[in-house]
Amino acid sequence: MANFQKAPVSLLQSPPASLKKEIVEILMRPGTYNLFDEKGYALKVPVGNDSWKGQQARVVTLWGEDDTGNPLVVTAADPIVEVTPMSDKPIGNHLWGYIVEVKPGVTEGATKLFARTAADAPGKPAGTDHATALTVTILPETAASGVPFPVDGGATANATRAGIINECNRQGLNWPAQIAYVLATVQWEAAGTWRPVREGTRLDAQTERWRRKLSYYPYYGRGYVQLTHLAGYARYTRPAVDLIYDPDLVMQGDIALGVLINGMKMGAFGHRLDQHVNGTKTDFVKARQVVNAMDHAQEVANLAQGWLNKLSTAVYP
Repeated sequence: MANFQKAPVSLLQSPPASLKKEIVEILMRPGTYNLFDEKGYALKVPVGNDSWKGQQARVVTLWGEDDTGNPLVVTAADPIVEVTPMSDKPIGNHLWGYIVEVKPGVTEGATKLFARTAADAPGKPAGTDHATALTVTILPETAASGVPFPVDGGATANATRAGIINECNRQGLNWPAQIAYVLATVQWEAAGTWRPVREGTRLDAQTERWRRKLSYYPYYGRGYVQLTHLAGYARYTRPAVDLIYDPDLVMQGDIALGVLINGMKMGAFGHRLDQHVNGTKTDFVKARQVVNAMDHAQEVANLAQGWLNKLSTAVYP
């Protein structure tokens, strides 16, 4: 018997040269991951988009052939996902690869993947199940965070800054100096875009290849600040917000904003903001330890002072 399994990360780092160009393009696309629930023997495939989240795909592998040496036929029970074989030949030693994507127009649902024999064999007619069926669940395009902010982020930089100020106040970061430091952090970490960004900020093939060599891939930095590592994504995962199997949800504006404020307030990335900026003390330089040790601490401190001046004199934004 064969079984579906998690694809090796090497497949996404360096796709085999034998694969067709269109297959490699999908494999190297941001939003294609080898995430697989090994404990539950299940696959979760999110709905993607062409904007903030990107197109989504999941890759799985299947070990083995039927009793006559023919590749198995992999199909979905319901036509809500597209299953694309990577090649008509094994991608490794008896290892077959498949790309699974949600079909256009589908927003939710669940199905199963079957691997069945392609040819008749003694006691096993064609179409006989040859692997344990794999449960596939479709994850929605967006998730409800409870943060009052657009899912695609602020329509303008000014709108994003206003949203940051509102969320600071909502979560209890009320001192102007604290708000100024949050604004400065986003300005720096998001490279002046005022949008959630991926680690490396550029979405070209070279940057994506670099991300895939990171030891913590696919949980690389995303958001207004760089939420990183599996533990970071697990911290902000909720029943309705599955960042473990859909990490690109951190690119969703309201989720990114909630993570930003809560993380800086509670010390999720390092120090708590109130350790350095509070009602009696304002140390913008040491406050850099809230997010990124002391990296470019003076530059961020200068930005924070500028925002504090604007907030204090109502010259905003």
